Amino acid sequence: MLKQFLCRLKGDNEVSPVHTRASGTTEFVLSSNGNKLHYRIQVNNVRKLTQVRIHIGPAGKNGPAAAYLFGNINPGISINTGIVTGNITSKDLIGPLQGMPLSKLIEEISAGNAYVNVYSEFCTGGELRGQIDPIK
Repeated sequence: MLKQFLCRLKGDNEVSPVHTRASGTTEFVLSSNGNKLHYRIQVNNVRKLTQVRIHIGPAGKNGPAAAYLFGNINPGISINTGIVTGNITSKDLIGPLQGMPLSKLIEEISAGNAYVNVYSEFCTGGELRGQIDPIK
């Protein structure tokens, strides 16, 4: 069965909430062999975007970074609507998951313990955030 995940990126989800016009989504699809996680990020109205990362942690709490999805770039770029696609493999895992199989990240996501964080020059702690949820 195909494993798909989605997160809705909003400033209100940040710890502490951020008032922003920016928004976005991130979609994930796990490959049939479980070795590759494809992602598609769409962000809207972000000024000076610098990076996008997956973190380990429940809603309402900050946690360590586990993988980069975009960046780190300096200076940041401003986007009305932008889409970034790519793939994560076990080699891309950082922080507490470094050196582990991709299945460990999938376990964290499936347990509701992973989120996407979008950073900008104006919100260096994160401008947009969303928990990664399974699509049923």
